[in-house]
Amino acid sequence: MSTETQTRALRPKMEFDFVPIGKIERNRLNPRRVFPDRELDSLCKSIMTVGGIVVPLVAFKKDDRYVLLDGERRLKAAKRLGMKEVPVNIMPKELSDSENISEMFTIHKEREEWNPVARAMSLAQLRALTPGISDEELQKISGMKENDIREADLILSFPSRIQDRALNQHIKGYGIRPAYLVEIGRALEATRELFPQVIEKYGREKIIDRLIAKVDSRTIRNATHFRKVTDAVKIATEREVDEIFQRLLDDKQFTPKDIDRIVPPRVSIDQIRELKTRSQEFLVFLSELPLGKSDPRTKKSAKAILRRLLVQIEKKLRQL
Repeated sequence: MSTETQTRALRPKMEFDFVPIGKIERNRLNPRRVFPDRELDSLCKSIMTVGGIVVPLVAFKKDDRYVLLDGERRLKAAKRLGMKEVPVNIMPKELSDSENISEMFTIHKEREEWNPVARAMSLAQLRALTPGISDEELQKISGMKENDIREADLILSFPSRIQDRALNQHIKGYGIRPAYLVEIGRALEATRELFPQVIEKYGREKIIDRLIAKVDSRTIRNATHFRKVTDAVKIATEREVDEIFQRLLDDKQFTPKDIDRIVPPRVSIDQIRELKTRSQEFLVFLSELPLGKSDPRTKKSAKAILRRLLVQIEKKLRQL
């Protein structure tokens, strides 16, 4: 049985009812607060077309009120349309804050519509509510994979004002794609691990602001371009890394795509080791390949070339 199936099986049975809109309140632990008008307009049209809300909201009862776990967009659309009540699946008990967040994770994991920043913020809340919780436990509760948690931590390392822009990525002239935070975060982390003095010299927040400004101006148009920074710092000297950041911060036209001017592409030690492994495998393949009586010279020549290549690879590895 899969983890998701187990989660559904363990979830307490909910009751269904139509609840007056005035008795439903938003979830204070849900980070998402802004909903674009175009989304609500589209949802309103859909509700009018089908004659009502098809997917019930999800909530738990608190005193005489209902706290939303899922369905705030549907609730806002219902209010716009003047509806008096909406269909709701009601949890059988009031939830604690940690249960509240865990249930939101479960719902959004199944529906896959949570903004990465909202998910990261909820992860931070869950950690705060359960001190000492391990990443393995977080994965079970949230349904996030190890890499998802790693990316969430990168997002959370940014100033809250930048997180808010990524949370509201849909707002024109304000929002920014969460992927930029992840890729910039990876580049800064790689630099901090290898050349902390460079980050200290220019200041992490200053670097972030200048890079985000280049994204805003469309000088940098793709989040994956920051991978050039991540890759470069792994093979560059301190002087080269310093120049990369100096140019990124002070030259308005310089982008990660221009890094090759400072750090020409180099073969990493891992790539050399991979070449060695592949060459050895191909040498074995050639030895076992029946080329026929007319091709012994070709086979011998190819094997000789591979052996010379392996000698050069070994020399290069010793130099590194």
